[in-house]
Amino acid sequence: MARNKERHVRHYESYEAICQAAKANVDSVQGNGSRKKAREHCHLFIDDECWRGRAWPNEKEFWDSLQRPWEEGVKIFEELKSSVNLPRPTGRRRKRRWREDEGDDVCPDRLNLGQPYWQGMRHVERPGSPIIRIMTAVSTSCGRSHSEVLWRGVTALVLTDRLEEAGFRVQLDAFNHVERGFKDNAGFLVSYNLKQPHMPLNENLLVNGIAGWFFRTVVFASYFSADLPTPYGSLGSPRTLRDDDYDQFEVDLVIDEIFDRESAINVINETLERFLV
Repeated sequence: MARNKERHVRHYESYEAICQAAKANVDSVQGNGSRKKAREHCHLFIDDECWRGRAWPNEKEFWDSLQRPWEEGVKIFEELKSSVNLPRPTGRRRKRRWREDEGDDVCPDRLNLGQPYWQGMRHVERPGSPIIRIMTAVSTSCGRSHSEVLWRGVTALVLTDRLEEAGFRVQLDAFNHVERGFKDNAGFLVSYNLKQPHMPLNENLLVNGIAGWFFRTVVFASYFSADLPTPYGSLGSPRTLRDDDYDQFEVDLVIDEIFDRESAINVINETLERFLV
């Protein structure tokens, strides 16, 4: 964990890693009176299904459910994916071309050999294969419903699916970024990887990791690591990534401020069109 410009920064290498850390944090605060608030934030509020989006009969069932598909979320993902019909995206590559009469540079060796010596570059269309890094926000204010929280992550999953179908490789991460999350007045940026470029998209499991109920249980629990200060009760005010984060994390696309189906479809279409050029 690092502190950078008045915020604490933590990254988990996988969905499994943040789930394991969350359980360890919850277990560590049991019986700890000074951090009793942690139990209220990450001990599930199993009677508050309307806000979290799911309920579980007990804590064991909650932890077990993290390793099973969430059928409602998978259904939303499949429906949104079926609503997007665009041609296969392609990448534009620059290919070297030699000419006798024009170009960008002269090649002395080819000139001496009597060969076309002007070097130029032209764009050619062919299926794209570069790595695209997508980061999707999961954090929202408490006033947002659990269903609104879901749309950004589902948008990111559909984009990942479509871009990889077209030949791109995608790295997908989720993040929670807030100001004043802790009583030292520092912010918090916690991110977790959902998919590496070489991995297939396991939407049946990863839809869990972008759900409102996951944010309001597992991600909340990430605040209560023993090496972090005591969190404020509000857990901070949500913010999108800072401008310098784009370079630091080498992000190509940030998914945020999408809270309904129509906005999700618009962003998916606009984003895929970018990769057709």
